[in-house]
Amino acid sequence: MLFSFVYGLFHISGDGFLRSKEAIIGSPVFGKVEDVYVKIGDNVTKNSIVAVIRDYNGNVTYIRSPMNGEVVDPFKREYETVTRGASLLTVADRSNQYFLVFLIPRNTITS
Repeated sequence: MLFSFVYGLFHISGDGFLRSKEAIIGSPVFGKVEDVYVKIGDNVTKNSIVAVIRDYNGNVTYIRSPMNGEVVDPFKREYETVTRGASLLTVADRSNQYFLVFLIPRNTITS
């Protein structure tokens, strides 16, 4: 994301991006995704069930969100096979976002 602003005699411009606390939710078991209860942009609360995985022995595992936030990256869909540790989705806490900026100083100041 490019930005530019003027402060007094200074014109500052640079490149940066928004950052927030994120949690990638992984699969604790080998199996098949049976249900996904969220989609990108959905808000979730801590410990809410976001997906269900059935392992190859028929056991059901409920996947819960580790934090309050917004679903930003769904990696797996219903009926997809997952391995232990495979990323299922990412939840981001948008309440404490910050803008990370890279500034490159110039040798001259123009008015």
